[in-house]
Amino acid sequence: MDEQAVRTHAEGHGAALVSGDLRKAGSDLTPEAQAQAPEVMSKVPKRVESADVVSVDVQGEEAVVRALYKGDGKEVTVESRWGERDGRPKILDMKVI
Repeated sequence: MDEQAVRTHAEGHGAALVSGDLRKAGSDLTPEAQAQAPEVMSKVPKRVESADVVSVDVQGEEAVVRALYKGDGKEVTVESRWGERDGRPKILDMKVI
């Protein structure tokens, strides 16, 4: 798994959330991650004002990304596990930490 490719996709995912483009953000999720999205999104600020990739930790064929989302006077860190799917990095699962 290429760290820079994962970081680029993770930053794009965050930018999509900031711009309110949930279709674009959703395209980064596998079906398994889509099932987790409602629970995670319920804890993320309703209006995401900033999204910052804090860390990318490559572990063989997968990577763990920590992203900090801020908005509505609160901040939440989401940890997501990324893997190669359909020829590009996608979120396999995620949780609020």
